[in-house]
Amino acid sequence: MQSSNKQQPATASGSRPPLQEITYIHAAIRSALESFAVEAHSMQGGAQITANRLKALVEKHRFLRSVCTFHSASEDDILLPAARYIPARIKGL
Repeated sequence: MQSSNKQQPATASGSRPPLQEITYIHAAIRSALESFAVEAHSMQGGAQITANRLKALVEKHRFLRSVCTFHSASEDDILLPAARYIPARIKGL
């Protein structure tokens, strides 16, 4: 008896399809940026500002900036050329 459950092909990151993986990555980046913004606004609003807290915020900014920079470059190098190729293969586009 055959099982009716069809499994998705495994990807490098596990079992999610590539487009779903991209969605998760974007959600994670968005969440980290929102968290950073909340923390920065709380400091602006007069929350206790210490040298350590400010240093941690600057380090978080540097990390997020590098993540966004490298992620954007990866999309430009990998996804955009592939996206340009798709309409040529689909009739009517």
